[in-house]
Amino acid sequence: MQKQKEIPVIGINGYPLSEADLAEEMAWERELNGFNFWHWLGWKALIAVGQVLILLGLFVYSGPLLRLIDPSAAALDIGVLSAVLLAILMVDAFVVSAWLLLRMVRPTLTEFYEWDDEHDYLKKGITSCLEAKILTGIFSGLVLLCCAVFLVLL
Repeated sequence: MQKQKEIPVIGINGYPLSEADLAEEMAWERELNGFNFWHWLGWKALIAVGQVLILLGLFVYSGPLLRLIDPSAAALDIGVLSAVLLAILMVDAFVVSAWLLLRMVRPTLTEFYEWDDEHDYLKKGITSCLEAKILTGIFSGLVLLCCAVFLVLL
């Protein structure tokens, strides 16, 4: 059985594309695919911020919502519900803000550019385990700081 030759890919100008041109065109198509609405990389951040906004709306309208569900609810019930929702909202807001701040800091910590020879000693000195420890420490510190601010505000 005879092997079939590869069929050349014809470009827009009618000439066959070389391997480099084909790779460049495929990279361009992948980049355009990234602009697709469903392939957007900001979904996690948008969902996290939306979750905080939903909790904020529940906190602000907790009294009327409880009165809508139970017309005989006392003022004490509404106060307890709003305090619980405030605690949940504050913890969630601080965790989401720490996570978003960490997302902004992480690329500068872990990804050095090839042209940046100034920090060459850091590229060789930081292991992935150390990077994970630093990022976990920063995240935990931010969450603890936010909880401390919340306790001081109470």
